[in-house]
Amino acid sequence: MSRSVELFHHPVTGGESMSLLPTVVPAACKATAAVIFLHGLGDTGHGWAQAMAEIRTPHVKYICPHAPIMPVTLNMNMAMPSWFDIIGLHPGAEEDVTGIKKASESIKALIEQEVHNGIPSHRIVLGGFSQVNTLSLFLCVCGTSRSFDG
Repeated sequence: MSRSVELFHHPVTGGESMSLLPTVVPAACKATAAVIFLHGLGDTGHGWAQAMAEIRTPHVKYICPHAPIMPVTLNMNMAMPSWFDIIGLHPGAEEDVTGIKKASESIKALIEQEVHNGIPSHRIVLGGFSQVNTLSLFLCVCGTSRSFDG
């Protein structure tokens, strides 16, 4: 059975690299945890926000940001939502280090905003798939001095 949940746009931009304000599924009561869920290549956060609304937990705020639209080298330079450019898939392929850093800064800004809103960093989960694996690893290794889950 589908739950009716009002979705709204987050008041924080999360940095320059996000093209739209994130879609948020608010907690049913005071948020004590947050899930920042990132979509994959070519997608947006809108559909994932609907999915999060279906599984939501009362004290958890779900934030589904949208990647900026950019040309993706691997896809014949077609413009699509992408957290960073994908140049190739083979081992040793060139990587868009600048784009990965820029996307990581945007995600870090969302994390910091939730900490500022009173959610402890250890109660923030970063989730998603596809390009998010790269961003999560980069953030954990290089991107933040905070501890967070996910």
